[in-house]
Amino acid sequence: SVDLGSRDIMADKASEVENVLRVKATRIGFNETNFSVMTADGKFYSFIANYNESPSVLALNLAVGGNRAERLSTQPSTESSAQP
Repeated sequence: SVDLGSRDIMADKASEVENVLRVKATRIGFNETNFSVMTADGKFYSFIANYNESPSVLALNLAVGGNRAERLSTQPSTESSAQP
């Protein structure tokens, strides 16, 4: 399940795969917000989201283990960072 901190971001599961959550900005230049995700195996993750037209991180792989998130790729999107 996903809990969004504001209407400035939206989230939905990718239809192509079962374990991918897409998070997008609903407007340009939104103020910092947060969102939380609880996975099917009961793990809980919290994120801070800031608008960035050129983020350094496009995807996070949370399957790496523990509370560490592996940063993947770079393309325009909402930038998020995992909070331990």
